[in-house]
Amino acid sequence: MAATIYIDGTDVTGYAITGSATRRLNRPSQATVTLPIQQAIGNVGSRLKILFNGTLFHHGMIQMIEDSADEDTGYTVYNSSDPMEILQWRPVRDGDDSPTPGNFIDPSVLARKKTGPAILQEVLQASINAGTGPPTDAEGPLFMALGGFAGGGTDLSGAPCTWPITIAELISTLTSTGELDVILTPIDSGGNMASLSAYNGNYGTNRTGSVIFQFATGARNVRSIRQSVDLANTCNKLQYFGGKIDIERFHWNITGSDPCLNDPTYKYSIGSILSRRASSQGSYGVRMEIQQFDVDVPFNEKDYGGGGPPFPNFCAGGDYTQQDPTRILFRKQWMTESWIRGIPRTLVHVTPTRETQIGGFDIGDIVSVQAGSEFRGGFSGAQRVYEYTISWDNDGVLALGEIQTSADQE
Repeated sequence: MAATIYIDGTDVTGYAITGSATRRLNRPSQATVTLPIQQAIGNVGSRLKILFNGTLFHHGMIQMIEDSADEDTGYTVYNSSDPMEILQWRPVRDGDDSPTPGNFIDPSVLARKKTGPAILQEVLQASINAGTGPPTDAEGPLFMALGGFAGGGTDLSGAPCTWPITIAELISTLTSTGELDVILTPIDSGGNMASLSAYNGNYGTNRTGSVIFQFATGARNVRSIRQSVDLANTCNKLQYFGGKIDIERFHWNITGSDPCLNDPTYKYSIGSILSRRASSQGSYGVRMEIQQFDVDVPFNEKDYGGGGPPFPNFCAGGDYTQQDPTRILFRKQWMTESWIRGIPRTLVHVTPTRETQIGGFDIGDIVSVQAGSEFRGGFSGAQRVYEYTISWDNDGVLALGEIQTSADQE
């Protein structure tokens, strides 16, 4: 396999000394290319395309150029990001379906659209002004085509924080619930560098039977392996507080005793979380963390059923239909965070042998990782790919870099 590189449509493959391209799940993908300074062309804002074996792998805008030289040689390094990076400069706006199209001060899109993909679709269209009506002050092209947006999904309609926020911040909040994945596929069409699609947190393919990385065992297709077991970020007593009223009171909180966490539609079982938490506390001591969120709630759940004391505890009675949407969002985030952080993180990163499995997997996929007994007694498991890099040097041979995967508890 070989790389082909273009800057603003000009083929610079023959001059490229080194380079790499990195795919990242739910975050901008990046690339870097080094040329001799005498062959340098383009500028920041130029378009960089990288193809592997004729297939487009990266298409993005050059964000930074670094020139360096001494008395003998000089080099120019181009750093590029795919168009997802522009979302950090775009506010979340309501679209044409809103009573106030273009509103970014107090948008209603989350309450109206509810699921991650549907919310994101309206927000992106409103930023582009893809519709026929307002917002008239939309920001314009994103350099991305809008691809598929999955239907169904769970309710994420709670306002994430004090408005206004950027689209990048919204994506970070919604993907942290585990109910949204945002995928950019590089393209070169109509001025667009990528096609953006959104999934209900389930993007990727289980390739554990076909993509197997083995160190000191089996195929021995891993040239280096790195494992870390880290207690530092473990939290086994997590509490959320939001919407501060005064110095002593908040509008809402989420702890392990919240009866609405029994909602069977949530991804995790509260029973399993509490059991995991208790075991962690016994092994590592109580590690408590309190997080505050500057966000109010659309309605007070205590008012359900007419309000007034004694307040009805509807979730404890098995009725989960009257939950405040903001607390639904943060309950799901609390459960995901409590599960992941409840035990020490075990991270395993492998660097495959050259050309091993290039093109055989992508971000979001689940792959097998195995090590022989020489490596801390050995292990075998499955991990989700969050990031990987394909690089080349002046001999032109491609190589996979270290694969960034999920922690074992994810």
